[in-house]
Amino acid sequence: MEEKNTDGISILGRTSRATARNAWKCLGAALVVATILSVVGVQLGGFSIEVDNKGWRSRGTLIADREMQAEVVNINRQALFDDKDGSVWEKLLTTTTEGYVDLEERGEFYTRKLMGFADTQVERKNGIMDRFNPLQNVKDNFRKLMSKRTHQASALEGRDSSNKFRSLALEDTCDVAWYDNYGSVLFENNVFAVWKVQPNLESATLSAFDKEVMSEICKAEVNTLKVMEDAKVCKTCNDGKCLPPLSLVLLLRQHLDDHDSSCEDLMNAYTSDIQEQFTSELVTCTNEYIENFDSSSLTPGDASNCNLGWFQMSVVDYFFETEGNDELRYTSSFFYTSVTGDTEVKEKRNTDLYNVYLDFDGTDGSVVEGVYDTVFETFNTIYVDELVISDMVSPEYLSNAQYFISTALQPLTLHAFK
Repeated sequence: MEEKNTDGISILGRTSRATARNAWKCLGAALVVATILSVVGVQLGGFSIEVDNKGWRSRGTLIADREMQAEVVNINRQALFDDKDGSVWEKLLTTTTEGYVDLEERGEFYTRKLMGFADTQVERKNGIMDRFNPLQNVKDNFRKLMSKRTHQASALEGRDSSNKFRSLALEDTCDVAWYDNYGSVLFENNVFAVWKVQPNLESATLSAFDKEVMSEICKAEVNTLKVMEDAKVCKTCNDGKCLPPLSLVLLLRQHLDDHDSSCEDLMNAYTSDIQEQFTSELVTCTNEYIENFDSSSLTPGDASNCNLGWFQMSVVDYFFETEGNDELRYTSSFFYTSVTGDTEVKEKRNTDLYNVYLDFDGTDGSVVEGVYDTVFETFNTIYVDELVISDMVSPEYLSNAQYFISTALQPLTLHAFK
């Protein structure tokens, strides 16, 4: 005979009582089941564990505010490039930007007007806006230019198409074609260092051409290359060593036809007469580059009078050869670290570089100091991503979260002890 429910308690109520009497058993069973389902979901269902940082750029914290500033400057990069009287920069400093849209919420293509400047259209790549490559058009123009030059060279009968520096010792073990490829050097995701002479002084008394500065940069590049070799994050030559960076030091070695000597021996050969000759060559190359530069397409013209075949404007600063200035306070070194392949291959290379970049040599800063990043700001991006979590639990926001949680749990706590 079926037993009747005489106490008036429903099945849900009986379940609640059983759960309350065996709380630890129920909790343990739930955790075991949840863990099994999670493992199955990740292994078989293709699920991934991710932290949702959506909206962090509008939180008003220090990191978020700086990211917003960087975004404003990035989108107005072209306007700032053409800013002759400083009015654009002044407007950026004094005008509040409204209508900010989180990066994650932008569509496949979007057009946005920011602070009254020209509309900007950006293409997303792999679901993430390519905001770290704002010079994509320049990169494409460089590729077209280099392709055009190649076809022109092939069309000239009897022209020697071989590299004119084929006799250099560096080419005995290394593929130096990379130095001649503007697009690959400047617009692939290579590591580069920016050097500032006497960073603690408002006005420098030394120049990057001076022997003590050149020596420090040379030794720093050697140490950084060693770190890259050990981590296997660079383009290597036949002897297993990293391809030397395109820098002021490399151009000096090219000028002296000396790619094998130590930094000490190189500086011994770098006499005052050689310094004067080398500076004069860079003046010639810079002037020709500026004269033939096409501002509409942002591409350089031919530099037939430049004897430094691997010359790039990145080795000199904005003020070099301005009103006859032959002093150099800023210069850069580009290391061949970019890789081809799918997203996973590139991300692994970026991670491997980030794991060792703190060991890169930036000197002690007394004579010259260098800072490192990649062309697409990979180190900065990874660092910011790591800080976002701590930023989101900063003291002021953490206290608000604790108050919210305690307030939300208070009714449950009171109910449990009734």
